[in-house]
Amino acid sequence: MPKIPHISRRAIQIVAGALFLLFLSCGSVFTVEQGERAVVTRLGRATRVADPGAHLKIPLLEDVARIPVRVVSVEWTHYREAKDDSRMESYSRDQQAAHLSIKEVFHAKSDPKSILAIFSEYHTLDGFQSAVIIPRTYEAVKGTFGKYNAIEAIQNRVRLNEEIEAALRRLIPAEGPVIFDSIQIQDIKFSDAYEKAIEARMQAEVEVAKVTQNLERERKTAEITVVQAQAEADANLAKAKVRAEATRIQGEAEARIIHLRGAAIKENPKLIELTTAEKWNGQLPTTMLPGGAVPFIGVTRP
Repeated sequence: MPKIPHISRRAIQIVAGALFLLFLSCGSVFTVEQGERAVVTRLGRATRVADPGAHLKIPLLEDVARIPVRVVSVEWTHYREAKDDSRMESYSRDQQAAHLSIKEVFHAKSDPKSILAIFSEYHTLDGFQSAVIIPRTYEAVKGTFGKYNAIEAIQNRVRLNEEIEAALRRLIPAEGPVIFDSIQIQDIKFSDAYEKAIEARMQAEVEVAKVTQNLERERKTAEITVVQAQAEADANLAKAKVRAEATRIQGEAEARIIHLRGAAIKENPKLIELTTAEKWNGQLPTTMLPGGAVPFIGVTRP
């Protein structure tokens, strides 16, 4: 067996030492990205929380676990074309099965106490989501949705969403390590048979509303016709009263005139002859009876 020269052995030691130092230097530096925090553990025990930036750790003794603090969303969907069909199933108050499409948003607090709480109890944010977010969302959704019948859930979706969100805020309190941001009901799907029944019912309600509207319009039209007829009758009656009153006044006036003429003639008999003479056109009659008088002259014809 040939002997390794002393200079070759020394070179090997130098190279090995350099590689070891390089390994230590590379393993002692780590970086934390924006939107996350890092928990540094030493032999499995959490020692500190690192903010975004570059940091040092002890190689071989310390490890790094990253916890995201950016906004995270979890979704339930009933769409068949979705790759991950995670359905939120529930029953309405009238025992109608429904598949709800829901999107929920939350985020971890960035302070060291909250980060250590998540790591110590759940190890990762996904662990917190599986242990807390998902089951409490099911509890809030099912408990609230069960208070509505199917029609109410569809017609009052905004109020339903608000009540589910309020229930979740009670189940995921703000003083915990994670903040619940919002939840949104994107869709509610019942069975095909029930949806067809709802559609038929709504169409029937539309038809009833249309008939009611037509009847109301006809009733209004009839009322307008009656009012117009009544107004016309009142107007005709008023005209008749006016005409009767005018006739009465005219009759009274004529009677008064006759009375005054009679009184005037009685007081002055010659008034008739004067009036007749005023109206005479100056022509004498062509034929006169024997013994008749010539008008206005008082001469008797022989």
